[in-house]
Amino acid sequence: QETPAPETPKKVPRKQLGATGLEVPILLMGCCQTMDAKYDKRLHRAYELGVDFLDTAQMYADGQNQKQLAPFIKQIGDRKKLILSSKAFMEMDVANPKGFTEALDACLADLQTDYLDIYMLHIVQDVRLLGNEFIKMGEDLKKSGKIRLFGMSAHHGNVPEILNKAGEVGPPGIDVMMFRYNFREFGNKELNLA
Repeated sequence: QETPAPETPKKVPRKQLGATGLEVPILLMGCCQTMDAKYDKRLHRAYELGVDFLDTAQMYADGQNQKQLAPFIKQIGDRKKLILSSKAFMEMDVANPKGFTEALDACLADLQTDYLDIYMLHIVQDVRLLGNEFIKMGEDLKKSGKIRLFGMSAHHGNVPEILNKAGEVGPPGIDVMMFRYNFREFGNKELNLA
C-alpha cells in the first residue's frame, strides 16, 4: 500500500502591524522562558507553522534567553526571515538614553545580529520615559540602522496613562506598543478608551 504524502501544515495567518508596514503572524513566540541553545524543538516547530516573530527581552531567563536564541537564528540561515523584538528595562531613577543604547548593543551582541526589527523600553511605568530625550534616542537608533521600529511595553496599574501618553507621542516617535490586556481587563473602561 502506498503511504499517503504528509499534509503540508497550515501556516499561521499574517497581518500588517498597525501602520508600520511590517507584516507579522497573528501569533508571536514569547520567549520569556529557557530555550534549548543547541536545537529548540518549540522554536523550529513554531517557525515551520509560520511563527517567525520572536519576542524576547534582556531580562528573560535570567538574562540568558537572547544568547539561547542566537543558535536558532543561525539555524534558520537567513536573519531576514525572522522578526526579532527585544526589550530593555531600567529602573526609573537610573533610566537614561545612554543606558538604553548600551542595553541595545548588548541585545545585539547576545542575539549575534546587527539589527532588531523592534526595540522597546520595557515595563514603562513613568511617562518621563516617553519624553523628548527618549523619543530622540529611538529616532537616532532607527537612523543608525540598529532598529527598524521603536516602542514601549507597559504592564502595571497605570497602563491607561502610559498608553495615552504614547498615543500623544505617536509615530514616528512610538511605532509599537505592547501592553497587558487579559480577560480581567475586558470591563476596564479607562483601559479600553486608551
